[in-house]
Amino acid sequence: MLAGHGIATVGSGEHAVEQAVVRALNLDALARVNVEQALLGGRASDLDDEDIAELPDLGSSFNDLNLWRHHVARLRLAGLDLD
Repeated sequence: MLAGHGIATVGSGEHAVEQAVVRALNLDALARVNVEQALLGGRASDLDDEDIAELPDLGSSFNDLNLWRHHVARLRLAGLDLD
């Protein structure tokens, strides 16, 4: 990793900004989990084909938009409305 180089995420269509923000937040969360696991001496394992086959395909925009709404609701509860 290169310190201070940041990340780039993109979205598409009508909700491109929301998707890009949620994808950046997801990347940050996954990176933090991986760092914690490494500090504890572990290593993430790959999913095998059987496990992948069991995962539902809800489409990324479905999940991205629901998570966006979740974050907006949390901000509103904290008194930090985006409107």
